[in-house]
Amino acid sequence: MNFRMGKILGFWVDAEYESRRFQVRQSKTKLFCQILLEWEEDGDAMRYLDRSGRIRWKATPKFLQHLHDEELDAKEELEAQYL
Repeated sequence: MNFRMGKILGFWVDAEYESRRFQVRQSKTKLFCQILLEWEEDGDAMRYLDRSGRIRWKATPKFLQHLHDEELDAKEELEAQYL
């Protein structure tokens, strides 16, 4: 099954897949489905139909804001280290 995702969500789902794949004995497709459904329940991913009527996934504004906050925190920590 080919999952159609935005770049940001795809990157993080791949990272989550890599961290879980040795812990759970499931096919790649099932594990991707599980991750996406969990993230959808948490409000981090959402499904929508593209112009062709195919299901696509993208990151929610909540998830993007969380990533932005994490980036700002990392920059502040880095600046504090070198001051």
